[in-house]
Amino acid sequence: MSGIGDALNYFLNLDPEKVSQEAQDEQAKILEELKKVLQGVVDRKQEGIASTLEELLKELEEINGLGVLESQIGNLKITKVGISEATEEINKAVRVAKDVLRTEVKQNSALRQELRDLQRKISHMPPTHSGLGFVEEMGARVSGRIARECNPDRPAQRSLGEIKEKMGLLYHS
Repeated sequence: MSGIGDALNYFLNLDPEKVSQEAQDEQAKILEELKKVLQGVVDRKQEGIASTLEELLKELEEINGLGVLESQIGNLKITKVGISEATEEINKAVRVAKDVLRTEVKQNSALRQELRDLQRKISHMPPTHSGLGFVEEMGARVSGRIARECNPDRPAQRSLGEIKEKMGLLYHS
């Protein structure tokens, strides 16, 4: 058998008349082990997995006060290997869920940080840094720097139109 589901299906399909006290004791041990595992999951604050496991455990306990499930075990000998396999499956599911949550948290954190950086950049920009005003201002700064480097004796206090005209970029219709 592989997995918890197969084991539970096997338990549910056993004949209730073939119940031994030993099998009932083994079932009680298994349920206690599942409760411990469930408590560990809850302690790790994995709410999604915990609620699913808790619902499963409640459904199992609601089946005639555990009596039906205990009686259906029959002469099946549950070993520590079976318990460790079930525990391993649950732990694997918890690890997968943790990995998914970590990945989503990292992605959300990265996006939030990117948004904060953009908001910080925008808040530090002068009001003219939007649309065409931004492009023109940056062009004027670069052109002014070029003009200062080419003609250091003359201050670079030209308008953007003058610079474009000197560079031959301004077309008249």
